[in-house]
Formats: sequence, C-alpha cells, structure tokens
Amino acid sequence: MLIVALILQVGVALANQGRGELVEKHYTQAAEILATAVSQLELEGTDRTSLAVVLDDDAEAYCRAGSYDKAESLLKRALTLLRDAPSSGQALVVTLYNLGTLYREMGKYEFSLSSYKEAQRVLDKMGSRNDVLNGTILNGLGAIALLKGDLSGARKTLQRALRIREAVLGPDRVEVAETLNSLGTVEWRSHHYALSEARFQRALAITERQLGPDDPDVAAVLSNIGLLYKSMNKTSEAEDMLRRAFSVDVKVLPADHPDTASILFRLAEVLMTEQRPTEAEALFKRALDIQIRHPHAAEPQDAAILEQYANALRSNGKLNDADVAEARAKSIRTELRYLFRP
Repeated sequence: MLIVALILQVGVALANQGRGELVEKHYTQAAEILATAVSQLELEGTDRTSLAVVLDDDAEAYCRAGSYDKAESLLKRALTLLRDAPSSGQALVVTLYNLGTLYREMGKYEFSLSSYKEAQRVLDKMGSRNDVLNGTILNGLGAIALLKGDLSGARKTLQRALRIREAVLGPDRVEVAETLNSLGTVEWRSHHYALSEARFQRALAITERQLGPDDPDVAAVLSNIGLLYKSMNKTSEAEDMLRRAFSVDVKVLPADHPDTASILFRLAEVLMTEQRPTEAEALFKRALDIQIRHPHAAEPQDAAILEQYANALRSNGKLNDADVAEARAKSIRTELRYLFRP
C-alpha cells in the first residue's frame, strides 16, 4: 500500500512542479513537465476532472510559449474529459473560456465567440451565482465585441465585467487590469484618448505590482500605450513604450512568439510615421518571419503586416517586392471575408 501511495503522489508532484515553472514564466519547461504529469496521472488512473485541470494548465503553458496548435489540442482533450465527467461544471466553464481566449489569440473569432457562449450557457445551467466566472466570461465576450468593431457593445459588456471583478476580487487584481486594458482599447478606438490613457496606465500599474515588470501581460499593456501615443502623434513616446514592451517579451518569451511579432509590427509602423522606412522594413520582415512559423496565429494581422511591409518596400524603391507583398495581403483579406458576416 505504501508503494501505491507513493506512486499516486508522483503525478500530483509533477503537476505542482509544472505550475511552479509556469508562475516563474519558464513556459517551455512548464509545458514539458506538465505533459509528463499528464502521462503519469493517466497511469495512476486519476479522475477525469483532475486530469482535465492539468491538461488545461499544460495548454496555458504551451499557449504562453506560442505553441497555439498544441494548446488547442490539449484544451479539446480536456473538454472531452469534462463533458463525460460528473459534477465538472465549473472546470468545464473554465476550459471553455480558455479555449475561447486561445481562439481569440489565433484570430479564429467565431470559434472564440462560440466557446464563450457555451461557457455562459453551462454557467447558467448550473444555476451558479459564481460572479468570478461570470465576470471572466463577460470579459471574453467584450473582447470579441471589440474585435468585431462593436465599440458600444464592447464598452457595455466590459464595464459590467469590470464592476463584477472589482466588487468580487478587489481593485488591485490582474483580472481587473485585464478588463481595464480592453476598455483602454475601446476608448482608443473611440478616439477618447485621455480616458484610454487613464485605463491603460491603471492597468499597467496593477499588472506591474502583481506580476513584476518582466511579464508578457505588462508588455501587452505597454504595447497598447505605444499604439495610443502613435495615434496622439507622440511618436517618440510611442517608440519608447514599444521598445520597452519588446525588451520584456524577448526576456520571457520564445524568440518566435506571435506577441513579439505584434510588437515589432507596431514599432515598425511608428518608424514609418517618423520617416524611417529602412528600419521599418527590417522590423516588418522580422514580424512576418515570426508569423510564418505560426500559420494559425491571427491571420488578420498577417494581412496588416503585409500591407504595411509593402508600403515600406515601396518607400525604399523595391516596387516588385512591394507588389508581391500587397498581393499576398489581398489574398488573405479575401479568405477572411467570411468572418462576422451579417
């Protein structure tokens, strides 16, 4: 019996070790350890819900490392287990939300919306007054409304999420910062720049306090502030913010992470505004090289990078290359026309 008990502790110990690496932002190591934990827990005959939770953690590690396809596979497997498991309602809601967020990162917006709505249906069916989960789902739905261009709907939904999260969790939590960051984007898109900056700055302060200065979530807010400053014609400040964001990401993320491509793209746009097309061309090219390694990551951004890359090439007298890049961008736009069709 002692040997059996010790064996049964191995999977749990590995899972806890992997979660520790995840907290320390060692994403690749965390993914590998958690994958080993999953295999061990399967050998131990762990219940479906507990196994699905570790699969969910492993998916987060792979997502953070930029391996979106692997993360998707793990989350789908977790969903299969949870749908067949008794009393798995809360874990099912969390996994559906995480899958929706992954799809959002991958540019698969309709799949994202479907996952968020299913999470909401499961939560409603549970008859639960779990305001933490409700606020989380509202945050995801608001983010999708923003991506669809429904600024009024996004603002309304995200403000509801913010009220819930502040009331239940307190004002100084990363979940609150996440919603503030999205609201900052809503106000930026609405040209309410002062309010947008206030939202972003509060999100940045919370995120840095809770996660430290070298965290991808900090980089995400810095990148958004850079985009805001570009819109305000504060190009020097925009460049500073984006370079700060880039320096954070290169410390903690793999070199070919899609988030890094996004920051490089934004920085290159600022350089174009500053009439520095040669430097911008090089950054657009680096961003494209990263995106090519992640063919399912945010295809709309592929088109945007290609369009701006074409502008840089044209400014540098590379007309044939510019035409090729522009043609590729148009092809992607054509493929994406089905998204959010009325």
